[in-house]
Amino acid sequence: YGYGRDLRIDQYHYRPQVFSDRGLLAGVQVTPPAVMSLSPVDGVESEFTLQPAEVMLRFVATVETLRKFGRIDLTSKGRPTKPFLTKLIKTLGWEAELEKAADTPLPQATQFFFKLVQSAGLLQDPPASAGLGVGSRASAFSTTPYPTQAAAWIKGYRSLTRWMEYIPKGMYIEEESTSAFDKFNSMRAALLMALAALPDANAWYRLDDLSEGIYERIGSHFSLVYLHRFYPAYGTKPDQVEEQRAAWRNELHKSWREVEHPWITHAVTGPLFHLGLVAVGHVPGAKKTRPTVFRLTPLGRVALYDAFRPTDE
Repeated sequence: YGYGRDLRIDQYHYRPQVFSDRGLLAGVQVTPPAVMSLSPVDGVESEFTLQPAEVMLRFVATVETLRKFGRIDLTSKGRPTKPFLTKLIKTLGWEAELEKAADTPLPQATQFFFKLVQSAGLLQDPPASAGLGVGSRASAFSTTPYPTQAAAWIKGYRSLTRWMEYIPKGMYIEEESTSAFDKFNSMRAALLMALAALPDANAWYRLDDLSEGIYERIGSHFSLVYLHRFYPAYGTKPDQVEEQRAAWRNELHKSWREVEHPWITHAVTGPLFHLGLVAVGHVPGAKKTRPTVFRLTPLGRVALYDAFRPTDE
């Protein structure tokens, strides 16, 4: 600490990172996350769910279309060019349908599936080419068990860049900056961990309650927008500190409900639904047009919940 050459960059930009050797991690026993305090919901109606085969068809269609295209043209920064994406969107033909789905909208669906295919290592650099192409691993991957495929999609989803489920109120996204996208990935990791911490993997839960449960665990430490930390005003008397702290917590909670809660709703009803990991639905008498409750699908339980819990052999 201090000034000059002794000044640490993370003194102002706190981004702790943990590294470990793969051999060490291989010997670590997986510990399930602490169970969240959520109450199950009964009487769910109008359930929406996708079967694993339906999910796989989207990826197969994406891979086979890319295979027919041959080379995938990239920009100087390694991204697919806009003409290429336009051609891919037009050929696949389901982007507008998924984006306008009333209950389970998925924005920029073509780019979403393309990025997951790429993150799964199904694309590779062809010889003597400036672009990408479908790799030899793609055909074999499509025949692997659904949980194996789901694990790859989940891993890719946690590290997506330049794709968003929803842009919260008050959040400005600078295209060339990675910090905002890093925040989205942190929030995705928190959401996936929360799904692994559900009290009952087979029960229905309110999206509102899920949001509140995540807030209780990370709300005072993380925000997609600027995080206001608590500092008592100069000259505050000791007996007034707790009063100010309570006011700060109220503002923090209000911000979460305006920013993170809508994002969580869009993430669950959007990408997690279209990956077949969750089912969504309504409860009787609900006035909201979008689903208000969710549950893990059998695939979601295996890929998200059981992954943290050892099975008896």
